[in-house]
Amino acid sequence: RAVPNYPPVFSKMLEDGTGYVRVATFNKGKAREIADKIKELQSQGAHKIILDLRNCAGGDVQEAVDTASLFLNNGLVTYLSGQRFPRQDVPVHPTDSVCNLPLAVLINQSTAGPAELVASAVLGNKRGEVVGVRSFGVGVYQKPIPVGDGSALLLAVAKYYGSDGKAISENGVTPSVVQPASGEPESADADEDNQPEGPEQFGGKDDLQLRKAIEVLGQPVPSSKAA
Repeated sequence: RAVPNYPPVFSKMLEDGTGYVRVATFNKGKAREIADKIKELQSQGAHKIILDLRNCAGGDVQEAVDTASLFLNNGLVTYLSGQRFPRQDVPVHPTDSVCNLPLAVLINQSTAGPAELVASAVLGNKRGEVVGVRSFGVGVYQKPIPVGDGSALLLAVAKYYGSDGKAISENGVTPSVVQPASGEPESADADEDNQPEGPEQFGGKDDLQLRKAIEVLGQPVPSSKAA
């Protein structure tokens, strides 16, 4: 069997002191990798962060919890609940690597699974803005059920919920700032004929969602607007 070759976390400095971190999947060790990249960006003068979770699907839920905990001092990342599964809260856990810089998270229709938990936690705890379009909506807890012949059946016994009480698997994550990519519909329910053609290019000058995130981070805080 081939060993999966997961893409590393990519980071770079953008304009106006903005650090950009792109994550492709939440495999084991990814939260530590993200923390290291953020420290590198801060050492280069970053004073705000864009976390790009577009097309990020799959991985380990614990890595998502650890990643959310890099940006939150306290609060709820998610909770589990099912018909025969009592509610189980998944809180932020203490860490010495909390990043308090202004934050924007990028998501799209292919953001799924653990990445959705990170985006939902940022929104639910009012930690930053989530920019893009509604995510795919994958969030179930599966329990292995032995069937007697050495094999097992994976049965979904609970769903992951955001702090707003909505199931991730039924609703996805709706961004606080809606910004489709060029030629991309605003909803995952849109007709297939409207899907963008060719591979998506992230992080370039023509990346409309990234430009929007930079714009959002450049805006004054709400108290300044009201003044």
